[in-house]
Amino acid sequence: MYTLKILKHETIKNIINLKKEEIYIYFLKNNNIIKFKKLNQGEKDFVSLDMKKMDIVKNEYNNMNAEGIVLLHNHPNFLFFKSPLPSDKDIEGTVVFAQYCKNHNIKFIDHIILCNTKKYFSFVENGLM
Repeated sequence: MYTLKILKHETIKNIINLKKEEIYIYFLKNNNIIKFKKLNQGEKDFVSLDMKKMDIVKNEYNNMNAEGIVLLHNHPNFLFFKSPLPSDKDIEGTVVFAQYCKNHNIKFIDHIILCNTKKYFSFVENGLM
């Protein structure tokens, strides 16, 4: 349900045309996106999730009384044969992020990887979460 809402969000138009990977977080409440935020900008083939910023995310989540969060990052079009499939580092980072969320009572709903061909990969839809 949230996946389609996020994929239709105004930010997606810009994200699909980026030349470097970037990672965003979407804060959700009452079936709506209440805030989105860029967490980090990476290189043309990699973006890291800066765990130092997670305490800020945790505080924002709690202050907004958010009901969940979704991560989204892009794979620029020249990568992975225009595929949004996750790399091993994407999977590892998602596992670390999920554990952080679990430890801090944050509902981590999904991690979406978007390719500028408008194809996407949802960790939930593909059984990785």
